[in-house]
Formats: sequence, structure tokens, C-alpha cells
Amino acid sequence: MASRKTHSLLLAVLVILSFLVLAGVAAFLIWYFAVGPTKDISVPSDQVRVYSGHLVLDDIEYTDSLGSPKTQDFRELSKNLQDLLRDIYSKDTVLFKYYNTSVITGYSEGSVIAYHWTRFDIPSSNSEDLSKFTDSRVTGLLRSLIRQGGVRSGLSFTVRSITASLTDPRMTNTPDSCFYTLRATGSKQSFTSPGYPSPGYPNKSRCQWQIRASKGKAIQLFFPDFDVEDNCDDDFVSIYDSLSPEEKHQLTQQCGNRPPTNNLEVVSSGSVMLVSFISDSSSQHPGFNAEYIEIPRNTACDQVLTDQSGNFSTPHYPSFYPPNLDCNWTIKVPV
Repeated sequence: MASRKTHSLLLAVLVILSFLVLAGVAAFLIWYFAVGPTKDISVPSDQVRVYSGHLVLDDIEYTDSLGSPKTQDFRELSKNLQDLLRDIYSKDTVLFKYYNTSVITGYSEGSVIAYHWTRFDIPSSNSEDLSKFTDSRVTGLLRSLIRQGGVRSGLSFTVRSITASLTDPRMTNTPDSCFYTLRATGSKQSFTSPGYPSPGYPNKSRCQWQIRASKGKAIQLFFPDFDVEDNCDDDFVSIYDSLSPEEKHQLTQQCGNRPPTNNLEVVSSGSVMLVSFISDSSSQHPGFNAEYIEIPRNTACDQVLTDQSGNFSTPHYPSFYPPNLDCNWTIKVPV
């Protein structure tokens, strides 16, 4: 009798274990095909295509919780947008064949602006398809479907506009890698490249710093110490007037050594800035130390000059002037 009970108990345990295993397998398959991991396709860098840009969202308000990738609001909105981008790309069979992933890296205020990138991996055996990845094809697809109301219903927002352009694949950071969000204030703060000030920053560094200032302010960025490998193809710092590494928003790209008498200084046109540090070579250079502070936004710099002689210069000369300026100098001298 006891043997029969033991047998029944073992059978029940086996049934439960089998059910748990099957449930686990089912859950994994649902996740894999519904969400899916980032595909790990080993392809040369020249076989990778990355498009980055931004989406302008209506019917949604920017809150401080969207400023940090760690918040639930950030994760939920990003999941919806990443699914939306995936759905859009699925409408083009060539693009979707090589689709890897879409990532939302941040948000800024005004109308809510979401910054994104999407990666495509094209194996060497399909190199002939590289020519099909053009800005016009990608942006045309995105914009046409946005104008039609997108391809996903039930969202609590609408997408007013979207941009995308070809981007260096090394800029494809995710919010869980070497990625930092900083808040500028009226006092100077600082950040450094990995390992600074010890000589020899890490090889294959892929680091980004998103800097935000108060609404209506701009960001001033200084580099009291800047010493990076001389070859800008391998190691460099890129600074953007945006939170997306779109080339059209690049303020400057720098490498080499900047002496204290000629410090690198950059000013944004608005309340956001992105700093990227890329290293592809072994180096004995220490990297950089950067300081940032929020300043009043300068959108106009009109002057009337009445002296018989003198000089004038662009804002922040000899450093880089901010984008989107409208400066007029009126020179008046005696008849």
C-alpha cells in the first residue's frame, strides 16, 4: 500500500515538473518571437548600417521621469516606440530581412522628442544589398507610414514627424552600457573619459554622456584637459547639439592634444547636448576631463558699433559658436 502511494507521489511530482518545464519553454518561445533578443550576427563593421534620428510626439507631456532610463515611464514609452519602429521597418521586406534592433536612447522637452537608432546587419554573402540602404529609402518609409497614422493602434500619443540618417555604428550605445545622463546647473560640474587621468584609456571604449539643462537654457562645455590619440579615425570625441548622433547636429569632432592655452569649448543652441567618446586603438594618452554648466540661451547678438575703429567677433570666439544664431552688426561712422 505504501509502495503504491510512493509511486503515485512520484508520478504527481513528475507531472508537475513536466508542466513547469513546458511552461518555461513556452514562455521563452513567446518572448523570443514576440520581443526577441538583439541578434548577434557576426558581420564586419562595413556590413552594418545604423540609422539614427528623432521622433516628435504629440498628445504627451515631458516629465522629469523621462530624463532617466531607469524609470518605469521611460521604459514603457521606449518599449512602445521601439515596437512601433520595428513594425514600420517590417513593411519593407529588404530592410526587415537584415533588421537587428531599434533603441530609444533619450527624450527632451518642448513637444516630447524621442531619440532613436536602428541597426541592420548585412552578412558578407548579401553584400549586393548594401546599395539598397539609402537615406531616401529609410526616411521615405518612416515618413510615409507616420503620415498614414503609423501601423500600431492603441497608443496614447501621435508621432508628428520623424528623422533618420546614416550613422557611425560605433555610436549605437544603449542605456545600460557606458552611458550617463547628467543635469547641468548654474555651477560647474565635471565628467571624465574612462580611466582618466591614468595614461592609457581602455581600447574599444564606447561611451556617451547626455547632458540636460533647464528649459530655456543652453549648455557650455569645457575641456580643461584633452589628450586623445591623434588619429581621428580611431579615437575621437564627438559633440552633438542633440541627444542623437545625427551628423547634421554634430558641433565638432576632435582628437589629439589641446594645450591649456587653446582649450576646447562648445556651446549648445538649446537645453540638450550629447558627448560621445570612441576609442579603437591602444593608447598611452590619458583622455579628457570635461566641465559643463548651464548658461542663458543666446539666440540673438545684435550690436550697433559707432566707434571709428574697433573689432567684433562671433559669440564665444575663439571657441565654437552655437548653432541657430541670428547675429547682426550695424556699423555707423561719421559721414
